[in-house]
Amino acid sequence: MNVPMTPCFRVPACVPRALPLALALLAMAAMLGACSSSRCAYCEQGDCPPTDAYLYSVELKTPVADQCGGGEVSSLVTSYAPSLACGEGVPILRVDVPCAPGGDCKGARTYIIPEDQVQRITRVSDTKTPPEPVRPECTCVSCASARDGALGIGKLELRAMGAWRGEQSPVFYPDAQGGVLYEPETFSTGRGGTKITAGAELAALWPVLSFGETGPRRVKTDNLHLGLLTGVWPVDGSVFIPLSFHPRLTFNNHPDPYGCGCNAWYVFGDVGITFDGTTNAPIEKDKRVFIGLGIGYEIPLSNETDLGVDFFVRRTWLPLPEITCCPDVPEGDRNPVRISNVLGLRLGVTF
Repeated sequence: MNVPMTPCFRVPACVPRALPLALALLAMAAMLGACSSSRCAYCEQGDCPPTDAYLYSVELKTPVADQCGGGEVSSLVTSYAPSLACGEGVPILRVDVPCAPGGDCKGARTYIIPEDQVQRITRVSDTKTPPEPVRPECTCVSCASARDGALGIGKLELRAMGAWRGEQSPVFYPDAQGGVLYEPETFSTGRGGTKITAGAELAALWPVLSFGETGPRRVKTDNLHLGLLTGVWPVDGSVFIPLSFHPRLTFNNHPDPYGCGCNAWYVFGDVGITFDGTTNAPIEKDKRVFIGLGIGYEIPLSNETDLGVDFFVRRTWLPLPEITCCPDVPEGDRNPVRISNVLGLRLGVTF
């Protein structure tokens, strides 16, 4: 018979299945923090672990430091059911031990022990019953994140993007008949401009700096990543391919496996240029560059995947299609440039 377990991980209830509503609620979560972190049962019960009528004994292969006193202990005795969190690598056992018999859980000490260091777990319901061997099942998933992909990639971001550019100016193209004035629209990919744009972005990031270590195996936190961003932006009469330097700082990158907060805030930036196959515009600082800053929030879906939503501001210089007529138009003026201040939302997953 297994120890009754309460899953330590779940997709938060505030994330609905209906995609349109999910977009709206996730945006609110990132802005206001309305969607709380994935929390273990003991977090929701005032940091008290679940308790039942049994007394548990956890025998260890290697002694650990006694958190209630000096020296070391090779077994832990508690009235709180040990719980097992499974993630990357060896599962982790949490054992809460009151320093005084019958003491309140607020004064309990928490031991986080890799399962391969546990000799056995037994329980008894009263003094007349012999100890019963117990092995908790992996019915909960820890906060521990696995972020070591191919080529040493620490994170791989995949995002759908929508943005607001506000009012745009019309653009005039001369021709043999006099010319054409292209007017802006609310949502369009034409050269006349658009208030709303959409696209997709992909970023690969590598860890470069940790602020510390976390978890029972003292994993580096890998807070700062440097990487490259690319994607597809169909706008202003062309399909642009951005390429930028993409640093990112994550504040809870490798959560403690039994921490009470699995979610993570992050900030990022972009400095880059764009390419396309239609404008024939030269690569110059006042024709193809973009810069930006953003802030985001990630909710773990598994140890390997996070659901992320972020907001960004950018300033873009995008060349419009070439003016092909009229030899009196100077070479440097054949590609009008649209300069925009962009406020955007990205939604997607991080692997």
